[in-house]
Amino acid sequence: MNYTWSLDELYTSFNSNEFKRDIEELSTAGEKMLEFSQKEFVDYNNATQKIEKYIELTKRYLELTIRLRSYASLRISTNSKDGDAIAYIGKVGKYASELTASKIAFQNYIKNYNNIDKSINESSLLKEHEFYLHEIIESCKHQLSDKEEILISKMKLTGSTAWSQLQGKVSSEAVVELEENGEKITIPVTALSQLPSTDDIEVKKNRFFAECRAYDKYADISAACLNNLKGEVLTISELRGYSSPLEMTLNECRMDKETLDALIGSIEEYLPQLRRYYKIKAKLLNYPNGLPYFDISAQVGKSNKKYTVEEGKETVLNAFRGFSEELYEFAKKAFDNRWVDFEPKAGKRSGAFCSGIYPIKESRVLTNFNGNIKDVNTLAHELGHGFHGKQLTTESILNNTYPMPLAETASTFCEEVLKNELLKNISDEEKLSFLSFSILSAIQVTVDILSRYYFETEFFNRRKDHELSVDEIKEVMLEAQKKSYGDGLDNELLNPYMWLNKVHYYYAERNFYNFPYAFGLLFSLGLYSIYEKKGEAFIDDYNNLLKATGKMKIADVCKLVDVDVRSKDFWKLSLDKIVASIDEFERLANNL
Repeated sequence: MNYTWSLDELYTSFNSNEFKRDIEELSTAGEKMLEFSQKEFVDYNNATQKIEKYIELTKRYLELTIRLRSYASLRISTNSKDGDAIAYIGKVGKYASELTASKIAFQNYIKNYNNIDKSINESSLLKEHEFYLHEIIESCKHQLSDKEEILISKMKLTGSTAWSQLQGKVSSEAVVELEENGEKITIPVTALSQLPSTDDIEVKKNRFFAECRAYDKYADISAACLNNLKGEVLTISELRGYSSPLEMTLNECRMDKETLDALIGSIEEYLPQLRRYYKIKAKLLNYPNGLPYFDISAQVGKSNKKYTVEEGKETVLNAFRGFSEELYEFAKKAFDNRWVDFEPKAGKRSGAFCSGIYPIKESRVLTNFNGNIKDVNTLAHELGHGFHGKQLTTESILNNTYPMPLAETASTFCEEVLKNELLKNISDEEKLSFLSFSILSAIQVTVDILSRYYFETEFFNRRKDHELSVDEIKEVMLEAQKKSYGDGLDNELLNPYMWLNKVHYYYAERNFYNFPYAFGLLFSLGLYSIYEKKGEAFIDDYNNLLKATGKMKIADVCKLVDVDVRSKDFWKLSLDKIVASIDEFERLANNL
């Protein structure tokens, strides 16, 4: 069987006539859009037709960009040394940057257009893009002058972008020095996870402290990066008229503070029950003082079951069919038409992802399938992203960009579909192992994510007054972990350097890269709870919800399935599912 994906539906090669045609069209598209905007956006005569034309030009521009970029990036993901692909990624990026001037002109045009609602109501095309247009107008309230926007964009190159790149370079060069079995080892920090697994607690502890020593050598530089990067964010958010970086992030996420407060408040109320997972695991692993941070991801239970790729596919298909025929047919089509690149190989990137390719109404999924139950779960997760993309193909390409909190909706939902099917057919020992990593995933995006939210909130609060030293940053991190993990972990063995090895803190354009994960998980679990009550009657509502994720604010999307995300009642429904899994995990652990 061929377990690599096919990209021929995009292009057969970089030398194909189709690829050459599209790259040529893209090379002049930005210039044509700028020429159009400079010529037409000078008055409001025939404004409706002008806006329609610009939207059509934008749609075509995006289709070209997505198709070309997808082909090049997908080739790189399976062959990191693909020189042609690397070169074309750069070219497409350069052409994409040329859209900025016309984009600003368009924003200014509709921002100052007093009859935009009249135009929307008299044009089916504009009506279809009503949310898109109003979101642009809304964003302009926080937009500075053209000169200031261009200046900020340029200054970021030597500001936050440079600090982020420096942190990436520093962290990638960090090396661990340790001694094991009488042998001295020096390896990159990133290679620690590749060391042979062990059940020896002293070896695990030794590796953890060696990692901390490695980070300590680069902590001053990383602290400088974080201080300056977050300082820039505070300055820009204030200039744009936001009360805080959090308000700016919520606005970008199409989410309100009331929803965030309900989400965070619900997790906090459930912390004592969620922490039980760590306590159960600590007992199983013989830790008398609680689970240490360095063993937080340790697996318990044994699963000898190995899946072939075909068995993995069949398992996913059977589970999906139990939910809906449409989900089953989607996954079957993905397998039959080689949308999935399954197995690891030299030059292929690690991990897994799903790439939605709107112009051809398809997706491509990359996994590194090794045959364990996690790999089957990953396959279901990524196909969930693909199914979300399938629903959005009925929408305009301009209505396809959903906010991060909704990004994991379908993927996590599909994990739950698979989980409920798997648990029917595996032994208690395998079930314990499966629940160990399944619950861990849920706990990571509730308890651990909460600690990251606490940390970033406190960091911003202190950074308004002064730059934080390494010791102060470590203090903030440890306090955040204690507040979130409580007695679930050994408080003497927490990780003071979690601010240094998490790249999310160093994205100036994506602050609070934490609570959206919690939203995504709990929203999906809540939806699954509703499905369990309503059965097939819920499926159409679910599909319609996915279609709407790119053209509504989050609260309005959720109302489509009668969910009030500003109420703790919904979030508790979701958290109850995690607690039920912990209960089952504890039962199985006690029966060992």
